[in-house]
Amino acid sequence: MADLHQQLDGATAAVRTTFGATHPMYIGGKAVESQEQFEHRSPIETRILLGRFQRASREDAAAAVRSAPSAFAGWSSIRWEDRVALLRRLAQTIHARRLELSAVMGYETGKSRMECLGDVEEAADLIEYYCRQFEEHDGFVRHMESLHSREENLSLLRPYGVWAVIAPFNFPLVLAAGPVSAALISGNTVVFKPASNTPLLGVKLYEAAESAGLPAGVLNIVTGLGDTAGQALIDDPGVDGIVFTGSTAVGMKMIRNNAQRAFPRPLIIEMGGKNPA
Repeated sequence: MADLHQQLDGATAAVRTTFGATHPMYIGGKAVESQEQFEHRSPIETRILLGRFQRASREDAAAAVRSAPSAFAGWSSIRWEDRVALLRRLAQTIHARRLELSAVMGYETGKSRMECLGDVEEAADLIEYYCRQFEEHDGFVRHMESLHSREENLSLLRPYGVWAVIAPFNFPLVLAAGPVSAALISGNTVVFKPASNTPLLGVKLYEAAESAGLPAGVLNIVTGLGDTAGQALIDDPGVDGIVFTGSTAVGMKMIRNNAQRAFPRPLIIEMGGKNPA
């Protein structure tokens, strides 16, 4: 443990030198700035400016959704083995950067060192888990029984489309990397919005994906407030499915609104906090 804490000391000192930068959003593989920005400060010491981030508008979120289908055609058509290889490289990248990411998480969330390190390692583990699931189930292509010798029946897992992943602040890496990687490995494209008080880790996840070699536009990130950028993603008809972790009030509203759609879309919702009256 002494060696580990010494390594984390070094990582903490290193990441402090990177604080204060201005970070863009990434849409279609390009750095994008919004009309408004916001300062993001550490909860453990508000004099520490972690960075300046884009306050995405509804129009920015819509632009990200519009860009995702263009990447979908290429990404969904490649061999599932190739997607697994790229996602496994992302897991390895996160693991290799675990000290840096843990140090950033400590400043951004105020969590303990071991809690931060566990969050980072679990993020890499979840991605590895999805990779193994695809390999162990042969890409989820299953031969089914036939009524005739000249008949062949298959059960196939097909890419679905554009997924919005809206992540929470309390487990900012694992509850982002998990659903993002699950959607990507299945051949979908993603528009990702991190929580407004953990945008730096969201950008770090995007950078890790880019470093791992994911094609441009497969993963997009918008930063900002939940009631603007997040709600815009929820409302956008171009979003085919949503993963949301957040309040019970917002989650239940999403379920009720989804039931009124002509074609309800898949929702994966984890809700916390006080139940609405």
